[in-house]
Amino acid sequence: MSKPIIKLTEITILRHATAQDRNLPIDDRSRELVEKGFDQLQRVVAFCRRNDLTPSRLLSSPYPRAFQTASYLYQHLLHCPKPQTLESLSLMTPTVNLLDDLMEIDDKAVWLVGHEPDIGLLISSLTHIPVDHLDIKKASLTRLLWDKQQGNAQLLWSLPCALMK
Repeated sequence: MSKPIIKLTEITILRHATAQDRNLPIDDRSRELVEKGFDQLQRVVAFCRRNDLTPSRLLSSPYPRAFQTASYLYQHLLHCPKPQTLESLSLMTPTVNLLDDLMEIDDKAVWLVGHEPDIGLLISSLTHIPVDHLDIKKASLTRLLWDKQQGNAQLLWSLPCALMK
């Protein structure tokens, strides 16, 4: 018997938390979270616990600041799966590459940890909201309901970390 085709996928997007300043003389791909970022993640985890939000699959950019963000969820959120890296979540990867990877995922719900402007471009591509109308803050959560067959998504909610108190 063949596997049922999942038509709707819930995508929850978490922008990585605050990292080292991009003006530091280090490679951007090597930047790591700073104390403020870990403070933000404490709020994100507390919010997720209060609202019974737990990833069933957790995919992350391989960059340290994003993977540290995903790993923090794994370490502090009950039943959170171990993060897996996804190259198409790397900074400045064409949105179509990420969409191709997402088409291969059979989960009904997936969490993505990535970077701006890429996650804004993904949200814009799926919802048809102009990217300049989106302001995805660090450590914010955004949830979409994606119809794979139609190729578009509905924005269910978006919440910056500052409001997760």
